[in-house]
Amino acid sequence: MTESLSAEAQRVFEFAGEEGLFECDAVIIGLSGGPDSVMLGEILCELKALPDFPKLYAVHVNHNIREEASHDEAFAGEWASSHNIPYTAVSYDIPKLSREMGRGEEETGRIMRYKAFGQVADEIPEKNVRIAVAHHKGDIAETMMMNLFRGSGLDGLVSPVARHGNIIRPLLCLDKEEILKYLESRGVSYCLDRTNDSEEYTRNAWRNKIFPLISEYSVKDPQTALWDTYKLLSDDLTLISKLTNRSFDSCIVRIKGYPFIDIGSFRNEECAIRNRVLRRLWEEIFGDLIDFSSVNTEEAMKIVLSEGHASRQIDMPFGRILIRAGGYATFCKENEIRDLMMNLASYMGYVVCKDNISVKIECGKTAILPNSHIQIKCEIIENSDELAYNKKSWFYPLYDDRIPVGITAVNGHLDMKYKNAGSSSSKPLSRLFADRHIPRQAREGIVYLILDGEILWIPGIGASCGVVSEKSYDALVRAEDGRIPPRFLRFCIDNGEE
Repeated sequence: MTESLSAEAQRVFEFAGEEGLFECDAVIIGLSGGPDSVMLGEILCELKALPDFPKLYAVHVNHNIREEASHDEAFAGEWASSHNIPYTAVSYDIPKLSREMGRGEEETGRIMRYKAFGQVADEIPEKNVRIAVAHHKGDIAETMMMNLFRGSGLDGLVSPVARHGNIIRPLLCLDKEEILKYLESRGVSYCLDRTNDSEEYTRNAWRNKIFPLISEYSVKDPQTALWDTYKLLSDDLTLISKLTNRSFDSCIVRIKGYPFIDIGSFRNEECAIRNRVLRRLWEEIFGDLIDFSSVNTEEAMKIVLSEGHASRQIDMPFGRILIRAGGYATFCKENEIRDLMMNLASYMGYVVCKDNISVKIECGKTAILPNSHIQIKCEIIENSDELAYNKKSWFYPLYDDRIPVGITAVNGHLDMKYKNAGSSSSKPLSRLFADRHIPRQAREGIVYLILDGEILWIPGIGASCGVVSEKSYDALVRAEDGRIPPRFLRFCIDNGEE
C-alpha cells in the first residue's frame, strides 16, 4: 500500500507508526510557508491517500513582524487551496503582545501559534485532533545544545519529542538536507525567512556558525552525533517517565478535582523523581513549563520538604503561588488560594462554610447552611442501641423531656475557647485550629455548634459534652454514675462529600 510513496514519506510513515503519531481523526498542519512546514504538508498529502488516514487541515499564523508576512500568508493559502486542504489564517500583532505579556517576541509567537492551533482544533468537527509541526533532526541538535548550555537536565536534552500531548512532529526522522532535496527534486516552492541568516538569534548562531566550526574537529557530523545521543537519552527518559507516572499517581490527591501533593508520600521518592513530579504538577495546572525554571523547582522543593507543619507559601512566576498546608502542597493563582484551602480543610475532615453563618438547628428539621450544600439534621434517638458513630454525627443526651433550644451552627469567632470533654483546659479556636494544621485561609470557615456561648461540638475535632464515640459514651455513663440517657438528640452533618 505504501509502494507509491516517496522514500521520505515512507520513512515518516514508519517513524510515525512507531510513535503512534497518526492515531487520531484529524491533523492540523502548522503551515508557516517555509521549507520545513511545506515539506510537512507535502509528506502528509502523500500519506493521506492511505486508507483511514486522518483528515488534514492547515493553519497559518501571521506574526506581523517581517515585511514579507502578508506574502507568506497568501502563499500558505494558495498551497492549501492547491492541495484541497481546509485552511485558516490567524493574525496577531506579536510585537505588541510581546510587550503586554512581558516576553520575548519568539516566545510570544510560539504561545500564540499554539493558541491558534488549539482554537481551530476546537472548531472542527473531528474530536481526536493532533497538531503537526515541522521540527526535524536539525532542530533536535540545536535545541539539545541550547538547553545543554542553559544547564538543562535530561528532559531538556531530549527535546523536541515526537509527541507531546496533542502536538506531533512527524519530520524528526529527517534532516534539513533531505527536506531541501525533496522540495527541489519536485519543484516545490516555499517562502524564505531572512531572519534565519541573522546571528542575532541564538538558534541561528548554532546552526550557521557553531556547528560548522564543530564539524572541523568532530569525527562525526554534529547533527548525526547529537541524534545518536538523543536516541540513547530518549530510552533513559522513557524509563524515568514511567517511574514518574507511577510516583505521580501515588503522590497526588485530587480534592474536588484539583491536584495536591501528599507530602508524606512525596518525601519517600528519589530526588530525580520528586523534581519531575513537581514539574508535572505545574504543567498539569498551568498547561506548560515555559515559566517554571530549575531555580523555581529548587525554591518550591525547599518549601514542600521543609521541616514542621506550618503553612507556607512563596511567589512563583507570573503571579502564581506555591502553597503548603496541612501536609499537602500545590500551585495556584493568588485569587484561588482561599477556595482551595477551604476545600483542603474539608478533605481533612472538617466542615467548612465559605460565608459567615449563624443558623439555629431545630429538632425534627434539616437546616441548610447558606450558599452551600451543607445540611444539618437534628432528630431524637429513643434507644442508645441506635447510636451509630462517625465523624459527622454527635449525640446530645436527654435525661428528661426538655429539649435544648437555641443550638446554633456558626463559624468564625476564633477568640472563642473550646474544651474537649474530659479535659481540664481550654484553647482559643485560633490556637486549636493552628495546632491541627488547618490551613490558615480556611479557619474562619470551620463550622461548629454552640449553645449559650459555649462550643458544644466541632465536627472533625470533638465535643465538649455528649457522645461522638463508644469511648465518649462510656465516659458519659461513668460520669452519671451508670445512669443511661433514655434519649439522645442526634445531630448529623451532610456536606455532600464521601
